[in-house]
Amino acid sequence: MIVLGDYAAIHGIDSRGLRESFADEAVVLNLEGAITEKNSDRLRKKQVVFNVTDVIPFLKSLNVKAVTLANNHFYDIGDSSGHCQELLARESIAAVGAGDSVGQARLPAVIDDHGTTYVLCPFCWSVTNGRPARINRRGGVNPLTKDNVERCIREAKAQYPGAKIILVMHWGIELEKYPEPMHIRLAHYALDHGADMIIGHHPHIIQPVEVYKGKYIFYSIGNFYIEEDVYFNGRLRYPRLAREALAVELKGDSVSALKLVRNDQGVSVSKKMDMEDVVREYGFPAREETYDVWFKKHRVKSKLIPIWYDPDALASNKMKDAFCALRNAAVQILFALHLKKGRKRE
Repeated sequence: MIVLGDYAAIHGIDSRGLRESFADEAVVLNLEGAITEKNSDRLRKKQVVFNVTDVIPFLKSLNVKAVTLANNHFYDIGDSSGHCQELLARESIAAVGAGDSVGQARLPAVIDDHGTTYVLCPFCWSVTNGRPARINRRGGVNPLTKDNVERCIREAKAQYPGAKIILVMHWGIELEKYPEPMHIRLAHYALDHGADMIIGHHPHIIQPVEVYKGKYIFYSIGNFYIEEDVYFNGRLRYPRLAREALAVELKGDSVSALKLVRNDQGVSVSKKMDMEDVVREYGFPAREETYDVWFKKHRVKSKLIPIWYDPDALASNKMKDAFCALRNAAVQILFALHLKKGRKRE
């Protein structure tokens, strides 16, 4: 099985080269934005990310067996999870991580691949602007909280004994090189409570890979492919650093990675890496002080962005979450008024 990062496109990419590199592996990716049959030209002018129905044959050609919907763009265009899941179910593609209730949003994807059962549980951090599902409220994405993570692991272990439990986390700060201290603590907690691996995305770039008690944490594997110069009236684009990504390859107890490179033709595999090479190239930098102190000194994105330290500091985290929600709203207004420019093409 191969797990990919964020994908969103209107025009799509040629999958033939990737299909050859992936061989007969089942594929999972994060579908950044709902699938719509609406007028895409009108939607392209708004600050939304979405996919058109042409994405379905692309997913089929890539042997995608499941997509995760727990991300900050899935509800951008007001599309219900049920419609998206129905479209994909017709092609035997599971769509998980969002729903009309928190119970539905918690449902995992179960993939049997080469004799191994994988249970994939996706989550989305509310600070990314993902709309969390709530009991007795409108639908949303599976919320990334400590209690909910533990519950999903416990239910997965009970329902699928012997399966490998993979947590797929949409978290972190966009274009930040390093994970939040709180997310490191949460990742360790999840592995201590029975998860077998954690694979993250949302920052759009590769973040460090960690080995914790013999288990792997990919804090961010980067974008798989998000089409540039299309969304946000053509102003959504990423720096050169975002053109590299990882694909995580799982075969039973064996773990490896493929390094992906984006170019004008799409995405290609530049090399296959064993985990020793992955950790050597993408491990955390050496440090003498605690990570909390080190991160405060070395983080990249610090302009009006707080630091989250402890998943149990509920009151403090809520205040930081609320502040970031106001900040994100202000950025969107400035962007809409053309007072904040999009990133330059590199």
